[in-house]
Amino acid sequence: MECVRGVKIRLGKTMRTICGVRDLAIQVRAETAVGETVFISGNTLELGEWKVSEAIQLVKVSAEGNIWQTVIHVPTNQNVLYRYLICTVVDNEGKPENVVRYWESHLRPRILRPIDYIDGKGDLDVFGYQGDSECVAKGWLTSETVVQLKMFNSPVTIWKRRYRDKRVSIHVSTIDITRKDSVTDIIGMEEDSTLTEGINTRGWPIVEVAQMNDTGYQFAPQNQFGILYDPTEYVIFQIQVMEPNSIAYMVDFYVHDSDIPEHIGFCYILPSNMRDTSGTCNMPISGKRQQPIGQLSVDYLIVRPMKDIVCDLSVTYTKHWKSLEKNGLDVGHRGAGNARRNDKVENVLENTIASFNYAAKHVSKFKNNFKL
Repeated sequence: MECVRGVKIRLGKTMRTICGVRDLAIQVRAETAVGETVFISGNTLELGEWKVSEAIQLVKVSAEGNIWQTVIHVPTNQNVLYRYLICTVVDNEGKPENVVRYWESHLRPRILRPIDYIDGKGDLDVFGYQGDSECVAKGWLTSETVVQLKMFNSPVTIWKRRYRDKRVSIHVSTIDITRKDSVTDIIGMEEDSTLTEGINTRGWPIVEVAQMNDTGYQFAPQNQFGILYDPTEYVIFQIQVMEPNSIAYMVDFYVHDSDIPEHIGFCYILPSNMRDTSGTCNMPISGKRQQPIGQLSVDYLIVRPMKDIVCDLSVTYTKHWKSLEKNGLDVGHRGAGNARRNDKVENVLENTIASFNYAAKHVSKFKNNFKL
């Protein structure tokens, strides 16, 4: 590379040019949660060549405007492609691990052309947006494990009469059982009925919740007292952890009978209760005086990372599910009938014209929308 000596210019965001490489201060507006940090990755060696582990970390310079900034080195003779990502930096066996929470997943990444920073261009970026187009995807399970706690079909049974007809909310928090102070933490939480954010306040492990209905189906952080319990709803608590065998879960229950919810009880779900990939746990709910006041039934699912798989940011395979306002979603159907011939369902085999006709006749409310 030919060296350009003694050249120092200040145009827009450009600060200096040395040896065909120019320093460029970039800024992006991004909303982050506790423990999350903004990174930048691109197609150059300086930007990590799309590798998450080599991405450049930004620094928050404005709390009010959620402005993140860093200085990168860009070549003066080629275009630079880049994307922003939001990560949680986690200790993984003594090494820092960038766990991708969200990343910009536009089909075409952002581009910096040499002319853009020669003439001072380069406005403040907004995370997830290129012009009016927003496209953000979640990360991958390449290092962490996801544990899902599923509650449905009236999973909570309250035996104590004074709480039976009250509105109850459920909050899940994590406990690192390998920490020396974990026992002290648990005892303190049992004695304190005014739990706010649980034991974990560092942003990891990540606990999110979703209700499988039209409005709450996307995973989101819990509020202070968790989610209101509805015995008819299907609720999933999703937790991201590095070492699932070292994490226990504390489930707290609150009664909403006044302006300030009352903490009425709790139960623990230990790693030893979840030995298989999936299963069911039935845990007793203890009251404030350690007496049993009810029972919680939880189905669990453990999704472990894909070993030896490295995902990068160069290509996006984002999902494109458009919002459905009036029209339904067309899905495939195998018709009615059975895989093998028997004496049931009028001797109809699935995947045949007869099976589709049979299904259309016997599901009248969908008959008008049935297409073959």
